[in-house]
Amino acid sequence: GAAVNRMYEGAICIVLAAGFSKVEKELDEANGDDLAGLPKALLPVAGKPMLDHWWEYLFQNRLISEIFLVSNALKYKHFERWATAKGIAVSRVVNSGATAMEKGRGVLRDVELGLRRAQQVLGPIESRDVVVFAGDTLFFKDFDLQRILDFHFYKGGSLMLYYGCREVDNPSERGMCEVDESSKVVSFVEKPIPGQRGCDFPFVSPLFYILEPKTWKKIPEFNAAASRSAALNGAASVAAPGSSFSFGRFVQHAIEELKLPFWGMRMPGAFHLIGASTGLEEYRQLDRTFSSVNSLDGTSGRFRTKTYARVGLMGNPSDGFHGKTLSVTIRNFWASAELWESAQLRLLPHPLFDPSTFSGLADLHFIGRREGYYGGTRLLMATCKRFQELCTSRGIALPSKNFTLRYDTNIPRQVGLAGSSAIVNSVFQALMKFFNLSEEHIPLERQPSFILSVESELGIQAGLQDRVVQVYQGLVFMDFDAQHMKEKGYGRYERLSRSAFDWLSSLPFFNAY
Repeated sequence: GAAVNRMYEGAICIVLAAGFSKVEKELDEANGDDLAGLPKALLPVAGKPMLDHWWEYLFQNRLISEIFLVSNALKYKHFERWATAKGIAVSRVVNSGATAMEKGRGVLRDVELGLRRAQQVLGPIESRDVVVFAGDTLFFKDFDLQRILDFHFYKGGSLMLYYGCREVDNPSERGMCEVDESSKVVSFVEKPIPGQRGCDFPFVSPLFYILEPKTWKKIPEFNAAASRSAALNGAASVAAPGSSFSFGRFVQHAIEELKLPFWGMRMPGAFHLIGASTGLEEYRQLDRTFSSVNSLDGTSGRFRTKTYARVGLMGNPSDGFHGKTLSVTIRNFWASAELWESAQLRLLPHPLFDPSTFSGLADLHFIGRREGYYGGTRLLMATCKRFQELCTSRGIALPSKNFTLRYDTNIPRQVGLAGSSAIVNSVFQALMKFFNLSEEHIPLERQPSFILSVESELGIQAGLQDRVVQVYQGLVFMDFDAQHMKEKGYGRYERLSRSAFDWLSSLPFFNAY
């Protein structure tokens, strides 16, 4: 309820652009470079300033109602001019007063400065969410801010983005976190040194947060305590690297000590960060990546998947009674899906199984009586719908891009060879490839339950056995033990090697239908 009320009020966005970076220095030192003197958040990427990419996300979103930008004193005029060109009042651009890196106030105090200005301009903001991100950070093309906001209101609490730690990520320069299966952030450590707790955490969190009121209201209190501590310790510069005024230190305090709820949304695939330590070459690589044009004519980037029909060898249908089964896929029959990027999302009807043109009423009557009224298009639509819901519930931040999808199948209909689930699984696997997802995002043992949920939504009566063997492929043993299913949400599944059942392959099996 509280989250819904905050959604209607609209969130306040604090854009951080008060830092100093290596790329700015290198551009200033490069003789005759047209970009010299520009703040890093206004450097062009794919033909427009980085902040313009963010402005497009924010301006089109009704859930963010107010925007404030915090700049340093040295680059303030650049941001003031950018803001006026966008129709943003100058009062929304906040000057931190810093003129050099060593004079910086620290990120968290910049956030407090932005909050204070928001209160001055807007009046009471105590009931509103606050979005905080670095204006010089771009994640990936087709970043979908709406999906992230939807997930935040679905979960409540505060939200952070995270990604799987890469080889290039140094934990001592990153915010490291652990996230459980429900997408709750259970641990967070800011820039742990080698050997310290957190250095082996699997995930990294960049500076993008949505803070609920009871979280962001703790920021002034945290800053005041850090200032007192710095004064007692005689710190020469409270904004030095590793200072208590980093945003990550506050997040660590909020999660580890205050036990405030934070939820994580995972970013899939590759993305790019531009930060204080990033140089000119990294910036140019970012520009090249965002400037590349995806093919929209369907001639490249096609994803093809195939799922085979299945036969239940032993135990069928005890999957519905918490028993054990043995099933195998057969390569004689299969369903396939093909998907490629396009300007609009299109689901192509099959020319044979989704007819819309007939030679006459007699032809329509014959096909309707023999084939029924339902083709495969409804399977495609239901799979895409449930896929969107699955990714939202698991906290996966899918990019905003469209595709064209079509299917084919030679599995005989309505003879017990699991033809519908073969289509659903093929579409699901194609969507996984298209959005660059893996078993790390959606574990293999949970995928059959998703396939079943699609068919259940369409009123198709089915059990888990068919879906398990089609996801795992080959000869599969399944134990649907009631206690294990209750605790884990799935059974015990094992793909058996062919060598263990050579005697089985020697038997004269026939598939009659």
